Amino acid sequence: MKTSARDGILILVVDDLENDRYLLERVLTREGYRVSTAVDGVDALDKVKREKPDLVLLDVQMPRLDGYGVLKALRQDRETELLPVILRTVQSEMEEKVRGLDAGATDFLSKPTDTSELLARVRAQLRVKLLTSELERAEEVLFMLARVVEARDAYTMEHTERVARAAVSIGRALSMPEMDLRALHKGAMLHDIGKIGLPDAILRKPGSLNDEEWKRMKMHPLIGVQITTSLQSLGEAVNVIRHHHERWDGKGYPDGLANEHIPLLARIASIADAFDAITTDRPYHRGKSVSEARFLLEIGAGSSWDPKLVAIALKELPQG
Repeated sequence: MKTSARDGILILVVDDLENDRYLLERVLTREGYRVSTAVDGVDALDKVKREKPDLVLLDVQMPRLDGYGVLKALRQDRETELLPVILRTVQSEMEEKVRGLDAGATDFLSKPTDTSELLARVRAQLRVKLLTSELERAEEVLFMLARVVEARDAYTMEHTERVARAAVSIGRALSMPEMDLRALHKGAMLHDIGKIGLPDAILRKPGSLNDEEWKRMKMHPLIGVQITTSLQSLGEAVNVIRHHHERWDGKGYPDGLANEHIPLLARIASIADAFDAITTDRPYHRGKSVSEARFLLEIGAGSSWDPKLVAIALKELPQG
């Protein structure tokens, strides 16, 4: 028996009208897709969690939880934030489409639904999902490389995870959009990936670096950019990798940027990175207390770091 590439693809059809569910399921099954159905928004979220569909066909008007509520829940969950969702709306209700875009719909179908248009839009969204999955796998490879860098030095184990958590906490205090928070998290996770190009003699040297060693150390942001820049899905995260060692007074590296010329995400990550570096043991210093680290951030505000961001960060970082 000949199999189709579509045999493994699962589509979730969400509609409170039984006849609509039946018609959509019939069309999609005939095309070789696997189909699951849900009768309302609450049922849909449960099915998404348990069955992990590749695409969702989502009605707007439903009891218990409508389509917008489902979209909001999906986009707030890291596991489903990129899940393709085609929203089915009444053709004349343009406001529903605008609201759907704001909620995170990836495409729309009018009701009643034309079969040819349905299949064309499903195919298009599944192609996008395939590309997205490939990008996610590429990002995972980069995260693995970042962990390899940490594994070379017991002093920095889990450093990137701590920096990422702290940076995102500061970003949330600034009410940053979820898209920016995701970029901030990725950038913080990968900020030191360029150190993979540095020898252990530099990374693990117990004393001060000499001029030549320091010159090589200052190259790690640029090495990191070379490693990651081809992956366009990282977006603003690359700015964190390049600029997390810039200083507010312009005396940082690699570009000597100052003040607001330093990208916001990099300014945030720089504070989180510094706090973690100060409070953990390194080959060249013993970790200081939280109180000492907070004091150093305060006296460095306006020279090393954005003073406004330091004030916000001190409310989010450990109090001691």
